[in-house]
Amino acid sequence: MWTLIVFFLLCFGWQCGLATPQAFAGCQDQTIIKTAEEALDKVNADRIEGYILGLNRVYDFSTEPREGGGTIFNLTLDVLETKCHVFSRKQWKSCKVRDISEMPVQGNCQVSFSVLTQLELYSYKCIIQQVPATTIVRICPDCPTVESLDEPIVPEIANLTLQSYNGKSGLNKHFGLLNVTRAGMQWVVGPTYIVEFTIQETTCLKNMSDVDSQSFVDVIKFSNDNQRFQCIYLQDAQVEELPGGKGKGALVAHSRKPLLGSVMELPPTSLKPSRPLPAAKNCPGKKQSAIMGI
Repeated sequence: MWTLIVFFLLCFGWQCGLATPQAFAGCQDQTIIKTAEEALDKVNADRIEGYILGLNRVYDFSTEPREGGGTIFNLTLDVLETKCHVFSRKQWKSCKVRDISEMPVQGNCQVSFSVLTQLELYSYKCIIQQVPATTIVRICPDCPTVESLDEPIVPEIANLTLQSYNGKSGLNKHFGLLNVTRAGMQWVVGPTYIVEFTIQETTCLKNMSDVDSQSFVDVIKFSNDNQRFQCIYLQDAQVEELPGGKGKGALVAHSRKPLLGSVMELPPTSLKPSRPLPAAKNCPGKKQSAIMGI
């Protein structure tokens, strides 16, 4: 009997397309929170670069009937960056949020989706921002602070590290640098740099003498100067070899599918961006986690 009642309520609220913000208890409503958690997993699954975002709280929401049944949800979510790269394809709940000693990043996402028999993601737009160094040093003077990726030493460290990895790994193929994702500096006697980056397997074997391991890039071009292929393999991507004869041409990688949204990362600043007050009742919700002192 109780099963039938629960099913009827779900049908009334979602599948029958009659849900309104008034039908929920606000941003702390368990249905809203569970839906937001699933929606954020869908957002992370759609992305192809950066780190997985975790839910901190539901800031605001609105609903409207979906044509043909179901409900359209528009959620504003406060998010925190985790240490898992999106390549891991993990759910955000299984990833550790960056704390004050790990160059934390926070922000918000506008997410639109529908619910009928399952959640269908329509679009998302996230804006995230690094916590400024002044804030980190005030709370934790010995913690690393964010370093600009434009600093020449950052890609130099990444390439040297990758060269060492290629030399010591027991794998028979070269790996190339895909993307430098985060860099920081910590003062320990002298400056110590922390560089995080992603790598990709190439089709170049280690016994190939004409491979320049520092020249792997995202879109691979043929160089007429040294007449070498810069070889690359991208997982979940379609790779096309352009005509040009043996030893000539290019390999071009195409994205697997159009993305449904975007994530923009802003430079750190001590000024907090303004935004409208929540329109839904009992919003924003309670934060599920917090970076110490921020």
